[in-house]
Amino acid sequence: MHLADGTLPPLHCAIYFAIVIPIVLYGIVKLRENIRKYGTEYVKLFLLLMAIVFVLSGWHIPVPVAGSCSHPCGTPLAGLILSIPEIFLMSFCVLILQALYGHGGFTTLGANTLSLALIPAVLSYFVRRIVLRMDKGPARSAILFISGVVGDLGVYLTTSIELALAWGHTITKILQLIGTIFMLYMPVQFPISLIDGIVNMKLFDYIVNRFDITKEILHIVPIQQKT
Repeated sequence: MHLADGTLPPLHCAIYFAIVIPIVLYGIVKLRENIRKYGTEYVKLFLLLMAIVFVLSGWHIPVPVAGSCSHPCGTPLAGLILSIPEIFLMSFCVLILQALYGHGGFTTLGANTLSLALIPAVLSYFVRRIVLRMDKGPARSAILFISGVVGDLGVYLTTSIELALAWGHTITKILQLIGTIFMLYMPVQFPISLIDGIVNMKLFDYIVNRFDITKEILHIVPIQQKT
């Protein structure tokens, strides 16, 4: 997912930055609002989820796609709890830190942020609304697991589209490249995606139980008002 500098044309890099930066800035606004509302517990929650994303996405397994690699993502889990703009902000910050030690690039930061955040954040936003209506059990665990796997694979579908748009010159060629690049990722990425499924299944309820504010954030039960 971490596309290196020089992998994408400058114009493409600029377009991805133009898409991502307004969302990241809105993420800062949302984060500040939630910190004011929930206090330091929200800071701890955000940093914990960011640390999970940083550690999981920091794995570096080369794949036969120019300037890229495979790894778990962590954003499917974060998206189950935080807002979509905050996932973009978190991904942007994580990718800056990783680019500092050569994992990814700075010119491709917009594209990499879009890949890491978009599908996991949007998918998880809708999945959590389903999961929160369900009692704990095998079906609920299965949905959490599948959403983690699909969210992870969505990161690599987005990356495949970005690479295909950079390398293809016709619609037919672009579509062919999307399929080819995505399939090149799969021998390594599909087994890795199971990690994100397990992380979703095992850590979501743990985090909800560990941080009382998540019950208010997710509208599970209202927190008793402090007197």
